Amino acid sequence: MKPIEKINSLLQEDISGKEFELLHQFKLLKLDMYKLEQELMLVHNDKLIMEHHLNSTIKDLAESNKKIRQLRRKELKENERLLRFEQNRLEQITHAMTSSIAYVDNNFIYRYTNHMYTEWFGERASDIIGKSVSEVIGEDFFKMTKPLYDRVFQGENYSYENQTIYNGKPLYLRVNYVPATDEAGNNIGLYIFAHNITENKLIEEEIRTSKKELSQTNKKLTKYIESNIQLEQFAHIAAHDMKSPLRSISSFAGLLKMNLDNTLEPKNRNYFNIIEEGTKTLNALITDLLDYSKLGAKKLELSQVDLGRLLQKILTYLKSSIDEKKAVIKIGELPTVITADRTKLYQVFQNLISNALKFTPHNAMAEIEIYSEECPDHFHFYVKDNGIGISPEHQSVIFDSFKQLHSKTEYQGTGLGLSICKKIITDHGGEIKVTSEPGQGSTFHFAISKGLTDSK
Repeated sequence: MKPIEKINSLLQEDISGKEFELLHQFKLLKLDMYKLEQELMLVHNDKLIMEHHLNSTIKDLAESNKKIRQLRRKELKENERLLRFEQNRLEQITHAMTSSIAYVDNNFIYRYTNHMYTEWFGERASDIIGKSVSEVIGEDFFKMTKPLYDRVFQGENYSYENQTIYNGKPLYLRVNYVPATDEAGNNIGLYIFAHNITENKLIEEEIRTSKKELSQTNKKLTKYIESNIQLEQFAHIAAHDMKSPLRSISSFAGLLKMNLDNTLEPKNRNYFNIIEEGTKTLNALITDLLDYSKLGAKKLELSQVDLGRLLQKILTYLKSSIDEKKAVIKIGELPTVITADRTKLYQVFQNLISNALKFTPHNAMAEIEIYSEECPDHFHFYVKDNGIGISPEHQSVIFDSFKQLHSKTEYQGTGLGLSICKKIITDHGGEIKVTSEPGQGSTFHFAISKGLTDSK
């Protein structure tokens, strides 16, 4: 029984003689009340602590929610900014393209166009977007293209080429229709890509025209080559056949002059001299003509040519002319051996040295210098003289056939020598030129390719 219950029982009974027990029960009751108060205080403190923790937790949750909302708003703004940036960049790219681009929804309404598309229709984008296709391209053209739209709406890609007139000029287009779908793959419209292929078409037309012209030119060139070959063959035969009667004329004219020498009048003697000079000139011309005709009919006979020995043979052959002109000939640095056609290279050097001797001013000592330079892909040769020189306006024509700048009474020649040199040098993969001033001498320079292969 609890103390409070015992006290109530004692109060109902006679308490005489029971004071001590009653006092003891009161003490026990007081102790129980104290314990109760302590327990109540503990409960109250726990309640306060729980309330504090709860309030703190609620506050923390509120702060966390606030921060989360702030982060979400910031993230949303950043995503919106990135989305606008990508959209602007995409629009800048499409507007900068030379192809026209448009987006049409499945109700045939324009939802987007780039600048090129609107430019072709002479309108602003704001005047096209929101309009139907038939309003923009015309009802008749829309009826023609609607079946194509329908095929694309079914998921088919379609392309074709079209020619129209733009600003009064032909405009060729390659048009592509591409289906537009949402994330679920449902059709929501189509994209139109129209590429300007006018330049390509014009180039193709130029190529076709050029091929046709080239074919015609090739036919003409073939006929010309055949004709030229025939002409070279004719020149060779004619020149060869003329040698025999010319020798007869020269021989009989010489015999006749010798037999009539004592009876010839000065006038008739002069006639014989003219015949002799004429036959000599004609013989030189025939010889050069034969040499020239052989150039086109015969391939190069390449071999290793010792230039030192080659030049010594030429100088020996020209010794009388060298002595007559009291010429000083200096041979500078030259490659020891090159790959070339020995006979034809001999002709080139002999011709250039002969000309240098021939065109030295009268009563002047000829000075001739021969030297070379080695380049990565060719050898460059020079023949320099102190002759009468050549004016600039004549330097490009002296290599033409039968071109002579002086009369035969001044300087003998056939007009074929430099033309032969040009043909030989061209066959050797090079070119020949002259640098000169009147009265200052001339320098003939020519190149021989290093890429020639020994035919042996």
